[in-house]
Amino acid sequence: MYTPSPKQEQFHLANTPNFLAWGNRGGGKSIMLRFDAHMRAMTVPDCNLILVRRTYPELMRSHLIHIKTEMKMLGGDYHATDHIAYYPNGSKLFFSHVASEADSLNLLSAEFLAAYFDELSTIPWDFFVRLCASVRVKEGTGLVASVRAATNPLGPSAGEIFSYFVNKDVDPEEDPDYNPADWGSMKIQMDDNPHLDQEQYKKRFAGMPLYLKKAWLEGEFALENQLFDFSPRKDGQEYHVITELPTISGKPLIEGII
Repeated sequence: MYTPSPKQEQFHLANTPNFLAWGNRGGGKSIMLRFDAHMRAMTVPDCNLILVRRTYPELMRSHLIHIKTEMKMLGGDYHATDHIAYYPNGSKLFFSHVASEADSLNLLSAEFLAAYFDELSTIPWDFFVRLCASVRVKEGTGLVASVRAATNPLGPSAGEIFSYFVNKDVDPEEDPDYNPADWGSMKIQMDDNPHLDQEQYKKRFAGMPLYLKKAWLEGEFALENQLFDFSPRKDGQEYHVITELPTISGKPLIEGII
């Protein structure tokens, strides 16, 4: 059914409570996320898991078109009406979306061993944080409540994602409960996907805005309203950066102007 690449295997073996895979499009992040849920569900009997995307159409195109066939091969079943995959050992995988605040609030009363977020950067950060509160386990089980996410680094919550998962530079005064040891990440690129025709796929990015190419093709965090490219020039300097204050007759322009 699924043979993970070395990078996908790295994701499956991660034991950090909150772990993110990020990178450009075409790296195999969605299938990796779904099969991590399959493996966890088949390993822990009678557990509840959830897989989330921002909207239902996105969920349909990326995961639900495959789930019925996969569940049949796993000996389970998928109920399309309630969007729940039932495994033969009693575990369940819920598929949901958080297109609005009401969607996120509806999930707060649930309890999940693990939550999976696909294209996390498209989900508002406060929705994500609320849903994480539903990821918990009972004392004495020996299990670890886990959050797993995958994303292309572009979207409304890209800044928070980079700060919490990747850079780990969260201000303790802003979030005193943040523990960097509980957050981790790995970068996965289209180069890590042995099944992708990369040369043909890269041609799809012709004519796209710079910020889209930076995120979707290069796999770098970018802002949707980015106007300038801050890549180094040949002389080692950066575009749109002033290294010295302008002067008039040898005197710096400070008072009244800067």
